[in-house]
Amino acid sequence: MTPEASSRSSQRIYQELKQQIEDGLKAGDPLPSSRSLVEKHQASPNTVQKVISRLIQEGLVVSRTGRGVFVAERQSPVTQSSDFGWQSVLLGASPGLQQDFQTLYTPAPSGTIPLGSGYLDASLQPTGPLSAAIQRASRRPLIWDRVPPEGLEPLRNWFAHQLGVEAQNTLITSGAQTALSTIFGVLAHTEGIPVLVESPCHLGTLAILRACGMRPIPVPLDQEGIRLDLLEQVLSHSQARVLACQPTFQNPTGICWSEHRRKEVLALCKKYGVLIVEDGAAQDLWMDTPPPPHLVTLAPDQVIHVYSLTKPVAAGLRIAAIAAHGPLLQRIRTALVVGDLFVTGVMQEAALELVTGAPWNKHLKGIRGSLKDRRDLMLKLLRLNLSGWSIGAVPRGGFYIWARLPEHCDEDILVARALQQGVQINAGRPWFPAEQQGPHVRLSFAGVTLEQIQQGLAVLQQVSEWKNTP
Repeated sequence: MTPEASSRSSQRIYQELKQQIEDGLKAGDPLPSSRSLVEKHQASPNTVQKVISRLIQEGLVVSRTGRGVFVAERQSPVTQSSDFGWQSVLLGASPGLQQDFQTLYTPAPSGTIPLGSGYLDASLQPTGPLSAAIQRASRRPLIWDRVPPEGLEPLRNWFAHQLGVEAQNTLITSGAQTALSTIFGVLAHTEGIPVLVESPCHLGTLAILRACGMRPIPVPLDQEGIRLDLLEQVLSHSQARVLACQPTFQNPTGICWSEHRRKEVLALCKKYGVLIVEDGAAQDLWMDTPPPPHLVTLAPDQVIHVYSLTKPVAAGLRIAAIAAHGPLLQRIRTALVVGDLFVTGVMQEAALELVTGAPWNKHLKGIRGSLKDRRDLMLKLLRLNLSGWSIGAVPRGGFYIWARLPEHCDEDILVARALQQGVQINAGRPWFPAEQQGPHVRLSFAGVTLEQIQQGLAVLQQVSEWKNTP
């Protein structure tokens, strides 16, 4: 195409999109995909991208990493009352990862195949037993009264039994994110406290650390877990005395620390006086064989453990437990009371009904088999059709496959193209606490059906073959 023809094509696409925005599209509506515009106007991908860039510069559309291009909110004239500069002074610097965290936890657009989902597909959720448990719980006398701030004793007993600790050392919280926020809030007694984290690291943990004014220090992983040599190197040269980790089916890599590595890390942390915060979000979701013992089971005095029911049940069941010992337990309890008073009794009773009922073990067995089928299909299709993508570890549990892309591949462009074609995936960059170690994407096999995995991987194969220039 000649420069003149390209210019005419660019202007034609621009006028059409601008007219659609002015005439009918509402704020938040997606623009047509780049591919459809290329086909409709017989234009080059580069021409279409230049038009999109122009619309972004004019404030008509916004590009959201990992989601696509959408019509922007209409801007109202700035008035005196819209001056929020004083809030910027009050708040100080914006915490890192804010936009990435919000993007990750924003539901995928309707009709999209959610290969970035962090929750079970509706077909895998125990909706029947859960609904029945809530109904039974709601009929109990005084169910809406206040309950002990540390949680209902029978539910604490159940969590304690699962972890091999005493019930008196457990606290019930409204989900794992609340638990982690409270724990790190207690530990953040001064600004800039260093905290050791896995690299890549759970994005929710990174967001909490930054919000608490703490400083994440990355320690890379290998196939057996966090690297012991690098962990000792950091401990011997820094003042870091807290380690945040997910030893069992880590998010995003799916790595499960070996039992030997767990014991080595515990010994090293004991040597340096390091407190470990163990996030067990996916510990029930093993597929092949049960995982090794939890860190808190092996060394309860060294570890604070968070155990959540959300991942094996549904996003709406916000029930978790903290296991801790010594003065930390009382500090965390006080912080929970200040922040939340207590977790509503009806949800605690419903959770207890669910996990102690006959269908619970059947449910866990069922989702383990279903997740294994989904994982195996996704791995098969990746190896068959996207052989240039490198799978670091085959997950033996959890929800995710962590794939390294070829060096020439731009992960943000790939994610945006996939979303424009109706498939949501997660770019890898936000999971790295420091410099990114090559382009990656996180794929979830938990929030989709087998058919959706086939459809989604076909789209990923297609868009990955396009040139890197949008």
